[in-house]
Amino acid sequence: MKDILRFLKKHSRIIVGLIIIVFLVIIGVMAKNFFFPDDAEAYYGTRLEGIEKVKITDKKIEELKENFKESSKSITVRLQGRIIYIDVKVNDDVSVDGAREMSNKTLEKLSDDEKSYYDVQFIISNDNDKDHFPIIGYKHHTKSGISWTKNR
Repeated sequence: MKDILRFLKKHSRIIVGLIIIVFLVIIGVMAKNFFFPDDAEAYYGTRLEGIEKVKITDKKIEELKENFKESSKSITVRLQGRIIYIDVKVNDDVSVDGAREMSNKTLEKLSDDEKSYYDVQFIISNDNDKDHFPIIGYKHHTKSGISWTKNR
């Protein structure tokens, strides 16, 4: 017992310092949980509320690819959060106006609820016509039409 008391008396500053550090760590964790209580929730927070009602299925993605199938080399449709990314490499004979028209027809495949929930982005490129392509179109969920990049 004398050895323990002697050890505690000799190292009292270190013991008090360790107790203070442990106390500060506990206070820090409590403060973090107070200021950031939903830290463990989803990456998107509440921005994806209601997505279950307007879920984009694989069948719908295939429907979105239909308008470009005949006149394109490759089509990629990617869904991330509330944005539908459509990346198309069109054939050499497709004009800018033709690509825009196909994009508008593709947009018609979405229901009104889907259009008002999701943003849609089109990136249309052509390997040989670098003067007019790529063109980028974006349809915001609050807008009715696609906004296109300026003509080159």
